[in-house]
Amino acid sequence: MKREALAIATMALLFAGTASAVPNSSQVVVPSATVAGPLTIISATQDPSNLANQVVASIAVTGTTDDGGGQDVVCANIWDDGVHKTAQCKSVAVGSTSTLTFTLNWSGPIGQLAAGVGLLINDATSSAAPTGGPVIASKDPLLLTIVQIPTLSPAMLVALAALLLGAGTWMFRRRRS
Repeated sequence: MKREALAIATMALLFAGTASAVPNSSQVVVPSATVAGPLTIISATQDPSNLANQVVASIAVTGTTDDGGGQDVVCANIWDDGVHKTAQCKSVAVGSTSTLTFTLNWSGPIGQLAAGVGLLINDATSSAAPTGGPVIASKDPLLLTIVQIPTLSPAMLVALAALLLGAGTWMFRRRRS
């Protein structure tokens, strides 16, 4: 009796596994936009003086899924320590290949839990849901270059201090007389 129950249970599990592995109408797999070239980072900068950050990246994509109007929506997303910072979406005609250039701007300091930020390119279903859909390309971590704030060299700072001291002394003496 135990053997028969075990055999029936094994067959039921085997049949259930086979049935779920076969796609049916409710399990239709939608293809993602196809990457037709490498993800290229054109620039990735951080300006600590005004907490402005910018990433410019490009990627060649072939549209495969009609998200509306014969266009496939592809979105670039910036993530920092698990927090979504910004997104930009572009469309490519289904069946054609285009090089998409994304310019992503956001403000605020870069989180310190993980190095840099993450750039994810998603084959989204719409601009309203930029993080939805499969990731078709990514760069994580993406380290941002700190924009150099123009400053004076130490010698020029000494010269400026001497100039200000001289001007102050001249003004002081002029007012006393």
